[in-house]
Amino acid sequence: MATTTATRTYKIDKAHSEAIFQVRHLVTKVRGRFTDFEGAIEYNDAAPEASTVNFSAKTASIDTAEADRDKHLRSADFFDVEKYPELTFRSKKISKRGDGYDVTGDLTIHGVTKEVTLPVAHSNGSVWRTCFALVVAALIVLRSLAPAASAAAAPRPGLAAPGRALPQP
Repeated sequence: MATTTATRTYKIDKAHSEAIFQVRHLVTKVRGRFTDFEGAIEYNDAAPEASTVNFSAKTASIDTAEADRDKHLRSADFFDVEKYPELTFRSKKISKRGDGYDVTGDLTIHGVTKEVTLPVAHSNGSVWRTCFALVVAALIVLRSLAPAASAAAAPRPGLAAPGRALPQP
């Protein structure tokens, strides 16, 4: 007798989700969001470790409520949205960790792919649906924004110097 495993697909519902981030800059925090994003979780009820997570955001949709900063973030100094219009996260492994899970996957920004591990809470699947995009978006900006920039570019007021790592969360 064959056993079937129930796998459900959860897609990000943009009406009830946000891809937000916060970056510390000097003595303040810069908050922002991506307004154009999508993602899905293939959630395995019997074995959450066998689930998968995929997320993408259009880099041109970055919005920090400051037009000059947003223009700079879209430029070749940072996201280079003309050449790299999308950032992505694709899970490769999900491991149980205490009451939650670590989701390890490939994060691609600015043509560079790095493996990252994201801590994710779990509560009968519901938290998977709502929080993974927020966690991914925050880590994307915190870990990968400045290293992708050209080291030769001059720093501009209100932004981290290109090529300099931003603080870890």
